[in-house]
Formats: sequence, C-alpha cells, structure tokens
Amino acid sequence: DLHSFPTRRSSDLWSYRLHIFSKPMQLVTEKGKENLIQKGTFNYQYRSKQPVKDGSYLVTAEYQPTFWSKNSAGWKQASIKEMPDASYCEQTRMFGKNIVNVGHESADTAVITKQVGQHLEIVPLDNPANVHVGERFKVRVLFNGEPLPNATVTATFDGFDTSDRSKTHKTEAQAFSDTTDDKGEVSIIPLRQGFWKASVEHKADFPDQSVCQKQANYTTMTFQIGQRIININNKGRLKTVLQGFQTTFSLLTHLFNGQPFIKAYAAQTSIARSEEHTSELQSLGAI
Repeated sequence: DLHSFPTRRSSDLWSYRLHIFSKPMQLVTEKGKENLIQKGTFNYQYRSKQPVKDGSYLVTAEYQPTFWSKNSAGWKQASIKEMPDASYCEQTRMFGKNIVNVGHESADTAVITKQVGQHLEIVPLDNPANVHVGERFKVRVLFNGEPLPNATVTATFDGFDTSDRSKTHKTEAQAFSDTTDDKGEVSIIPLRQGFWKASVEHKADFPDQSVCQKQANYTTMTFQIGQRIININNKGRLKTVLQGFQTTFSLLTHLFNGQPFIKAYAAQTSIARSEEHTSELQSLGAI
C-alpha cells in the first residue's frame, strides 16, 4: 500500500534495508537544514540536536534509489541485469515531508513554503494551520524543481480507511483526488480535521531498458488540519503529539503479492515543552 498511515512496530529496521535510508532525516528551519540524530530504543528513531523554539518547521526524509525486480519467485533488490528472468523492474525513490507547527500560535509560512530540493516534491503555498475544514489548501507539485502539470494529487486522513490492507492488493482509499494545473498547483479540500497526508507519484521509462523498465518517484506531505493532540504526562510536562510523519516509504502491495515489503517508513513527531518552557522535537520512524 503506497502511502498508508503507519502502525507502530517494536523492532529495528532490517539490516539489509538500512542502506535505503542512508540519508539522515532532516529538520528544516529558518537557518537551513539540520541532520536529525538517530537516538532511541530502535534504529528508526531520530531527534533534533537541540530544543526547538515555537515556530513552523519541516521534517524531511528520503528513500535512496533502489532497484526492485520481480520474477516467478517474487521480488528482490535487483536490476534486470541481476535478474534476467524478471517480468518487471522499477527503480524506486521516495520522499517524505512533514509540516510541524510548534506552539499554539505558530502558523508562519517563511520556512514551509520553500522548496527543499526533493526530486518529486509537494510544496504548500500556505501553512495548514491557517486552513479550516472545507477551505482550500493550495499546494504546488515540482519534479526536478519545475512545476509538474497534470499530476494526480491524492489526499486522505487518518481513520478514513480502516481496512486491513497488509495481506491484500487493495490500495488505501483516498478522501481527495485532483490534478495539477499548468502551474503544477492544486487546491486540496480537507473535509474534516485531523492528520492528513497528500501523495503524488511520477513514473517514466528508465534511461537504459537493459537495466530496468521504469524509474519511479513517490512523495508524501503530511500535515494537521484544525487540531492538535495534547498529552500531559505525570510530571506535568505538556506534550503536543503531531501523530505521525508518514513518508512515502512504502510500495504498492500488489507489487509484492500482498506481502508488504515496506509497510511504512514513518516518523512520529512529538513536541515536548519542559517546565522551563523549552521545546524539543523528536522524530520517530517505523517500518
């Protein structure tokens, strides 16, 4: 399932997949990009180096270009040269972006409306904190830095599709779908509050057909509409949980005969404010 919402796992990423995520997750601030630090019980957990101030930020992640080929035995990380009997080959690259608003009054646009350089990227033209249910949330889709017209943008929210897709070919149901205009722009209309995810994919022929058939890019942007989830722990610490940074790090289950190779590479972003009124950004990913 291509862009399904994450489920929590209690184990590390498999070692033979770690190279796919060799580029560290990054926090984008007004000062630039900062690599997040892998820290936590599991090897998909990341956090910022320093506490973050109230404001609006991006958290980004990337799945490195990886060949996947399929033959009668199933899928394997390989090109056609390595699997001559492959019926299909795809070089996959995926990108994820999460809009993070720290503090109840944060709705700035200076950081989040700038492109970050992902090969396939969804760029918000406003802060979703300024968008109410039923209003238009305009975004621009870029491919290699240029507007991508006639691209299908889908969006859904956590809880819209409650079916179990882990053992089927069914893709996640979407609550919104439209195509970009000549400027690569489209207006997403969120019809309810909550945690939303917008997705785009782009496929083209691989330059060398003797190596692979398709070159595929997938991207996801996640954001909150109209609410935050507030927890107060037993120490009185205020924690704003932004529910989950869903990157595009999953593939269509039908590509894997219902065996989801990547259920989800997600990051959960939580903001914790201490008694001294400092904030700390912690990003968690889960496969």
